[in-house]
Amino acid sequence: MNDLKRRTAHRSKRCCLYLSGLLLTTAITTAHAAAELSSQSTLTIRVEVSDPTCTINNNAKQISVNFGDDVLTTDIDGKNYMRDILYSLQCDSGVNNSMRLRMVGNQGFNADYLYTNKPGLGIVFYLGNEQLKLNQWANIRSSALPTLKAAPIRQPEVRLSGGGFIANATLYIDYQ
Repeated sequence: MNDLKRRTAHRSKRCCLYLSGLLLTTAITTAHAAAELSSQSTLTIRVEVSDPTCTINNNAKQISVNFGDDVLTTDIDGKNYMRDILYSLQCDSGVNNSMRLRMVGNQGFNADYLYTNKPGLGIVFYLGNEQLKLNQWANIRSSALPTLKAAPIRQPEVRLSGGGFIANATLYIDYQ
């Protein structure tokens, strides 16, 4: 639904800009007709507007977070073993400072946590010092990007087995 709103908003911006080009054409044609009544000329102006773009991590395809080899399953609580998710954002000029960010992925044992392939283990995300709920937008400012962090979290009353795990999420940043 959000993508539909964004596409609609972009269409309305383009529509207004095309309309401005049409009004400019009419004004120039009218002024020209007044100056030379004996001949008519038509001036056509084509306006094409591109949305400015932003690039996350220089278009790197993957951001990896390694929680290390010394993780004790009994110490996993959503705070211990927290790691920074290193990301950068470069935007064309003209991009509004007001943006929003979300981590999209499959839900784990809790709707706010990312699924892992280890039963009873999830990943919780933090934006600054606040929990970032999975699949939900959070407002940010491009002039001061907040830190993004991830930590493993254990389902209460579950005894985790040792070993590695895999989790996948997609980082989205959208300007408004």
